[in-house]
Amino acid sequence: MSGWSPPRVARHDPERVHVTCACGATYSLDGWRALRVVGEHVDAEARLELRDCACGSTFGVATPRVRVVYSVEPSPRGKGWVVWRRAGGGDWRAVGVGARATVCITRQGAEALVERSRINDRGAATLLGVELVEGVGR
Repeated sequence: MSGWSPPRVARHDPERVHVTCACGATYSLDGWRALRVVGEHVDAEARLELRDCACGSTFGVATPRVRVVYSVEPSPRGKGWVVWRRAGGGDWRAVGVGARATVCITRQGAEALVERSRINDRGAATLLGVELVEGVGR
């Protein structure tokens, strides 16, 4: 195919929120969003959004993906429920304050704690510029 070149990944500077094509054209976030979307590639680690530059080449910006999984289980002490959370394939950790797990009296209370944790995780993902992928169970 003549005139075709493989997609190139752009440099992304989150502090300045701009992307630069290999041709040297630099786009602000609004300028990037105004470019024609060509497609996207999604895998376990990132979402690569592909767009056409004014020069005619295709380039993309990668957004890291973080998988967060929650699990509600009976408390190891026998009374109540504990919410467990695992982010990015790391270790399971009990949701709570510091190193102390929050033990909920009812399962409904534990489910509400999961929802509050999801809100916090979504906010953190937005600030960090990552895509949050949620899962359930252990």
